[in-house]
Amino acid sequence: MSSARELVLIYQMGKVASSTIKASILPLPRYEVHQVHRLVPSNIERVYREHRRRGWPMPTGDPGGIYLQRDLHARRPAKVITLVREPIGRNISYYFQNLDKILGRSHAHELPLQAVIDGYPPEFPYSDDPLTWFDYEFNAALGANVYESGWAPGMNAHRWRAGVYDILILRCDAADDTKREALREFLDAPALSLRQANVTSAKPSAAMHRAFRQNVRFPAAYVDRMLGSRYANFFFDAASLAQWRRAYTESGSMTPRLLKT
Repeated sequence: MSSARELVLIYQMGKVASSTIKASILPLPRYEVHQVHRLVPSNIERVYREHRRRGWPMPTGDPGGIYLQRDLHARRPAKVITLVREPIGRNISYYFQNLDKILGRSHAHELPLQAVIDGYPPEFPYSDDPLTWFDYEFNAALGANVYESGWAPGMNAHRWRAGVYDILILRCDAADDTKREALREFLDAPALSLRQANVTSAKPSAAMHRAFRQNVRFPAAYVDRMLGSRYANFFFDAASLAQWRRAYTESGSMTPRLLKT
C-alpha cells in the first residue's frame, strides 16, 4: 500500500450512509481512501462465523482490510471519518439490506407488508452494533474512545484528535450542506461536493422499505433498550430521541409478532 498519499479511513458500522462519503472523497487525488466496518481480527471472524451458522453466502473481498491492519499496527497517521445514526433506524436499514438472507427467499420485498414486519427479528447478527460498535471495534482498533471525544448531544459534526488519528464524527441525519462543509474543512477541499451512493430510494425494495417505516411499531421495551442506551444518549439530543420514541411506539399500526412482550 503506497504511503505517498494521505490515508483517509471511512471506518463505521454498516448502514450509516458511508458510501456517499466515500464517493465524495474518491475524486480527491491527494487521498488514499478506504471504507471498512471491521479491523479487529476477532470481529472479522465473527462475521464469517455468523454467516456459516445461518447458511448465508460468505462475504467476498477483504472485509477486514488486511493491509489497513498492517498500516494501523505501524501507527500510520490517518484521517478517520466515522458516522453515527439512531440505532433503530440503522437496524431497519440493515434488515432491508439483508432481507433475502434473513427471510430465506429471493425478492423478499415482494412479500405482504405484515409478513415483512413479522420477519423483523428482535436479535439478528450485529443488531447491537449501534450500541457497542464504538467499544468493541473502533476503540479496540484505534485506541480512540468516542465517549472522551468532546462530542455533545445536538452536534452534527465534531473533529477530534486521538494519537496519530485526526477524526471526524458526523451525524448521519445531518443536512447535506452540514456534512459537505464539515468534509471540506476536514479534508482542506473547498470544492468537494456530495455524491450520493447506495441510496435506499433507488433500490427495488424502496417501496416496501418506505411502507415498513411508516407502519411498523415496536414494543416499549425494545425502544427503551435502543434509545435509552449510552450510545443513543451520548450522540443524540433529547428532542430527537423523544421524536423517534413517539414514531416507533405510537399505537394504531403494525407490530412485529416476534417482538411482542
